[in-house]
Amino acid sequence: MKLAGYHFAVIAHYDAYLHNAGAFAQAVCDAGGTVDFLTLSSRGMEVSGAQLSSVCRYWPALQRLKPARIGIEALRDPSLLALYSGLFFGAGGEELLVGFRNLREGFASLGSRRPVVVTGFPGIVDAGRTAGMLFRCPSDIVLLPASAQLRVYRLEMSLLGKRTGNGLLYGMPSLPPPAPISASLSPIRRILFIDQSVIPDTPDDRRALVVELARLLDNLPNAEIWIRERVREGETSIHELGSAVKLSKLVAELKQRLPALARVKMKHEPLTSLFGQVDAAISISSTGLLEAFAAGLPIASLERFSRVPKFGNGFFRTSGIQVDVEELSDDRWPAPNEKWVQKNILSPTQISNLDQLTGQQRLVQKLAAIVSSPRRNLPNPVEHGPVSRQIARWRPHVLVQRAFGLFSWPRRDSPFSFALRKNNRYHAARGPEGETE
Repeated sequence: MKLAGYHFAVIAHYDAYLHNAGAFAQAVCDAGGTVDFLTLSSRGMEVSGAQLSSVCRYWPALQRLKPARIGIEALRDPSLLALYSGLFFGAGGEELLVGFRNLREGFASLGSRRPVVVTGFPGIVDAGRTAGMLFRCPSDIVLLPASAQLRVYRLEMSLLGKRTGNGLLYGMPSLPPPAPISASLSPIRRILFIDQSVIPDTPDDRRALVVELARLLDNLPNAEIWIRERVREGETSIHELGSAVKLSKLVAELKQRLPALARVKMKHEPLTSLFGQVDAAISISSTGLLEAFAAGLPIASLERFSRVPKFGNGFFRTSGIQVDVEELSDDRWPAPNEKWVQKNILSPTQISNLDQLTGQQRLVQKLAAIVSSPRRNLPNPVEHGPVSRQIARWRPHVLVQRAFGLFSWPRRDSPFSFALRKNNRYHAARGPEGETE
C-alpha cells in the first residue's frame, strides 16, 4: 500500500469537478491512503444534493465519506491545510484563481511541509483552452485525460515558458474501458442528445440546434430524442447558463412549427443511468459522447456546428463521427476512427502503451514519490500583471502556433483575451483587504 499512513483532502465545486475528485479519492483509498471529502461553497453556489448523490453512487470511495462544506477562504487557513499530505482541488474560473491565491497564502507558514496539490481537467484539453492550462500550472500534478491531450498540454506550456513535467496521463474520470469499435447495425429508436448549456450560446444558434434535431427526427420517423439538459433549475454547472436559452423552452416554442419535436423529451438523470435506456447518443462537443462510446453506444458529433472554433468540436474533426444529420439513418451510424480512439479516449483503469500502467497506478506512483519528500513553494498563480507579461513573451511563438494549426493571433476570443477578462473580473471583485465579495 504505497499511500498507507497519508491523509488527503478532495475539494470540489460542482459538476464534472466532483467526478475528478471522486477519481482521485478512489485511487488514494485503493492505495491505502485516507481521504476527507470537502465540497466548495463560493459566490453563493453550492453542490446540489442531486449532483452529490450521483457522484457518490459512482465512486465507492466517496460512499464511505460524509461530505463537509467549506468556503473558499478556508483554503488560506494553515491549521486546516496542515492536516493533509495532499489535496485535490477541483474548481474552475474565478474559484480556481482565488483558490490558488488562498492556498499560496496558507502554505506560507508551512514551508516544505505543505500538502501536494493536484488538479485536473474536467473535459477535453485543446489549444483553444490554453487559459485553463495556464490557470492550473501552479499544481504539483495536473491530471490529463488522454495521450493526445497530454501532448497538447506539454506543447502549450513549453511555448508559454511554463513547466511541463507536472502533466500526468490519467484518463477521463467516470470512463470505463471502451467497448469494441463497430458501426451500429441495429435500429435506432431512442437517441440521447447531450446538451452543453452554452454550446451553442446565442439564441439564434440554439434555435438552429433545435431545428437540426427536428431534421434528424424527420429522417428517423420511428425514433424519439431525449435531450439531457446539463442541469436542473437552480443547479450550477461548469458551463454556466448565463444568457443562453434553455433547450426545453425552445422546444416548447417551436413545437407547433416543427411537428417532429413532439417526439422530444427532456431528461436530467445522470448520463450513466440514461445510457442503458437509449440506442445512440449525439452532441456538439460534449465529453459525454466519450462516455457514451465507452458504454458501447453509437455516437455522432453534429457537423453543422463544426466550423465555429469556440464550440470545441474541432476535437472530433478526425474522429469519423462528425456528420450531418442527413447522413444518419435508423439502421447505420458511423464507427469512430480507431487511431483517434487510441489517442483520445482513455479510462483511468485502462493500461496505456506509454508505460504499461493504468492512470490510477501512475497517479499513485507519482503521489508516493512527492509526499515522501520536501516540497518547494508553489509557482505564483496567474495574476493580471504576469498574464500581460506572458503575452509579451509569447508573441515570438505565434508562427510556431500557426504552423501547428492551433489558433491565430491576435483574436478577440483568443485564450489570453479570455484569461485577461477572467483576471480583470477577479481583481475587480476583491476589496481593499484582498477579500472577495
